[in-house]
Amino acid sequence: MTVAQDTTAILAVWGQTVTIMRKVPTFSDSGSPTPAWTSQGTAVADIQPIGGDEQRVDLGEKVKTTHKIEFPNGTAIQGGDRVRPAGWAAGDDEYEVRILSEQTPSHVRVEAEKVRGHGG
Repeated sequence: MTVAQDTTAILAVWGQTVTIMRKVPTFSDSGSPTPAWTSQGTAVADIQPIGGDEQRVDLGEKVKTTHKIEFPNGTAIQGGDRVRPAGWAAGDDEYEVRILSEQTPSHVRVEAEKVRGHGG
């Protein structure tokens, strides 16, 4: 078994299915952009709270992270994406990716902040 297969096996037991959402502009007939959240697909992830509020400094900005989320290697996720647990409904909490903190041959780890769902 490879390390990546080990991660996949662990997430199959401990993880949950999530949907990755990304804000993508759509354009009206007049060319005006309107941001819309669109699904980038599903993945299996392990969402864990970080003890207390951990403050990180990234490029001179304070970034608040409340959770770490681990995905299998190769998961297409980036800063600003939102992670919605299975069963998410408008108004439920979701997680906004703040930092892609680790990418190894076995997994991708992001740090995220729990935010109130935006409803769309």
